Amino acid sequence: MAGPCVPTEAARRACLVCLIALAVACAPAARVPAQEGAVRLPPGFRLETFASGLGAPRFMAVSPSGDLLASVPSRGQIVALPDRDGDGRADRAVVYAEGLNRPHGLAFFHGFLYVAETGAVVRFPYRSGDLTGGKPEVVIRDLPSGGGHWTRTLAFGPDGKMYVSVGSSCNVCEERDPRRAAILQFNPDGTGGRIFARGIRNAVGIAFHPQTGELWATDNGRDWLGDDFPPDTILVVKDGAHYGWPSCNGNWVPDPDFGRPDFCKTTAPPAVEI
Repeated sequence: MAGPCVPTEAARRACLVCLIALAVACAPAARVPAQEGAVRLPPGFRLETFASGLGAPRFMAVSPSGDLLASVPSRGQIVALPDRDGDGRADRAVVYAEGLNRPHGLAFFHGFLYVAETGAVVRFPYRSGDLTGGKPEVVIRDLPSGGGHWTRTLAFGPDGKMYVSVGSSCNVCEERDPRRAAILQFNPDGTGGRIFARGIRNAVGIAFHPQTGELWATDNGRDWLGDDFPPDTILVVKDGAHYGWPSCNGNWVPDPDFGRPDFCKTTAPPAVEI
């Protein structure tokens, strides 16, 4: 970087939304006992309840007019949580849309709210201040659906393209559909679909760096190899790159079931291991 980065207030809010979304998406399974202890926050931050009683919200997006929207896959809903008086608490919860098939990822782009369902991407026309959506338009009809990883997350890049993450159908296997365990690229109207990057077991969260334009993604490592291996990873996703799954775990470690050591050396390493 040429100099220090001083984030704007909007950037701070966006960062906080992303961090909360990732924390919700990567939360431990219900059978794991809760860990007691204080939550430690960076200086200048505080933790308060913004909205409650939503069921199991997953991902969030802030509308162009500043309203927070959240997806609730278990209810098939998108919920709007306006804070028009600015007191740091949602004034109310408004069902923006319902009857959706496990809605997860949300993104506003060029006058639309895009929603990633488990097997499709739909969009709602958006006008400033809208708290309810109209009839959705289906822009992608045939995403690989269901399976072990059913969430679909989307983001728009500085190139104006739409990127959609599709997780694997299994813990570890050779997929029949090459669009699984991948990040896909589309035009905003759903045309021009192609595989952007492969070997990404389950990228629950994706986001574009606001300065470099790079696509960053979380990736959930496979199960049943112990408590400490393999690590989950953070990836800087490059066009055409392969990130190893199911042959490799973490930083080029061959998988005990599907490992190919020579192939692992050709894959892209993670930026961070968790």
